[in-house]
Amino acid sequence: AYKMLFVAGTYFICGFNEIFVSGIRGIGHSFSPMLTSVFGICGIRIVYVMTIYKLFNSLPSLYLAYPLSWTVTAIINGILFYLLWKKTTDKMKKSLA
Repeated sequence: AYKMLFVAGTYFICGFNEIFVSGIRGIGHSFSPMLTSVFGICGIRIVYVMTIYKLFNSLPSLYLAYPLSWTVTAIINGILFYLLWKKTTDKMKKSLA
């Protein structure tokens, strides 16, 4: 029941992350979303398990690593998408002028 609550109930956050990653790839950048996803999703979970989970040592605290890593990674990828989109559109505007 805990896993359904924490993972399935917040899975839409993972969807937002995938939207940002796909958008970044669509504007021609594939390496940066790969790095943010690996370090964001995997890295945050490893750090979380080694620190927070050791403090509380319960299943709910373990399952909290999923939405936490998705949220942080989605925010990072959202910011990255915005910056790369702005850079790309500014470059296109200059070439059209």
